[in-house]
Amino acid sequence: WELMNVTRVKSRSKSYRINMDEIWQSSRVIEVEDRNVKILSPEHCLMDLCLHLTLHHGLSGLIWFVDIAKLIEHYKNEIDWNSFVEDCLKYKIYRSVYYTLCYVKENLGYQIPQFVLDGLKPKRQNFLERKIFDLILSGAALDNVRFLFTLLTMENLSDRLRFLREITLPSAKVLSARYNLSSNRHIPQGYIFHFKSILSSVSKFIYRLSA
Repeated sequence: WELMNVTRVKSRSKSYRINMDEIWQSSRVIEVEDRNVKILSPEHCLMDLCLHLTLHHGLSGLIWFVDIAKLIEHYKNEIDWNSFVEDCLKYKIYRSVYYTLCYVKENLGYQIPQFVLDGLKPKRQNFLERKIFDLILSGAALDNVRFLFTLLTMENLSDRLRFLREITLPSAKVLSARYNLSSNRHIPQGYIFHFKSILSSVSKFIYRLSA
């Protein structure tokens, strides 16, 4: 029922400002097997695909980029790009969307209007943010990069610290679901495995950066 999956990762609700009431108000009604159902507007559907690719897949997986390219192609005469940019800025998701659309343009050859990319481009891009994106464009496999990329798309230090705490110290319920733990007595082992996984991902990422 919402685009950011804030039920599972609550810190996202503090970092981004997506107004689901606005999104549902602009939704469309179509008929499927004699029933009326709602679908997102082309602009918000594109937004959703970009966020899904960035936050859940760390800009990894060709199929998700092709989905975005095909959506743009299908709605090329309907997408209100000005409204799209305005909402991305207002909802504070422009960084995620910018990098996704840059990939679609650079690697798939789809033409995204330049004024859209200019409007979404972060005013300041730190070295780490740009380096990660260059590695992704090169096709490098980066473990758990989605968490780091999510961290970089947040604007405030407090938001980043809140997200880091939630990711590194998940609740027992989230930990059990993520690692499919059969009972509560396996929770301590789950945390040990979780910390080892984080250290492994960080080590691999540092090696990639220094290569």
